[in-house]
Amino acid sequence: QASSSIGRAAVSKTAGWGFETLLACHPSHCAEAGRYQKHPVIMNLEVQVPRPSWDAAKLGVSAFLIVCGIATFYYFAESPRLIRILAVVGTVLAAAFIAAQTARGRALVGFARETQIEVRKVVWPSRQETIQTTGVVILIVVIMAILLWLLDMLLSGFTRWLIGHGG
Repeated sequence: QASSSIGRAAVSKTAGWGFETLLACHPSHCAEAGRYQKHPVIMNLEVQVPRPSWDAAKLGVSAFLIVCGIATFYYFAESPRLIRILAVVGTVLAAAFIAAQTARGRALVGFARETQIEVRKVVWPSRQETIQTTGVVILIVVIMAILLWLLDMLLSGFTRWLIGHGG
């Protein structure tokens, strides 16, 4: 069985645990027929060729729809305002739907879902806790303002005394 001359360098978490060699892998010897075996320590080494994407075209169509919706709002100025607003909202929703079909759109939708899940986990303070915390903050601000005013008066008086006696 072949082994690589390059091993994994020790890091702080694994120092002192020995030296782990990386075994060489050839397609004919790997477990998966026709594919290279992946070592658990090494990230995915296979080169992935990006497939052609229509994301740019979809985003362009989305932007075009939004521009058309805004232009329609002003072009049909004689129409009732409610109908014009509904037309703009409809085109914006259609543009958002098309944009959500892109990789960035899916990432944004996923982020929004994760955010919603996290917000549900938040324990919001009760009204009583909020009022008490606000009161404590206001009290500390007033106390600090008085202390800083007294310090200012003390330093101002000392400066006047120093200037008066220095001349």
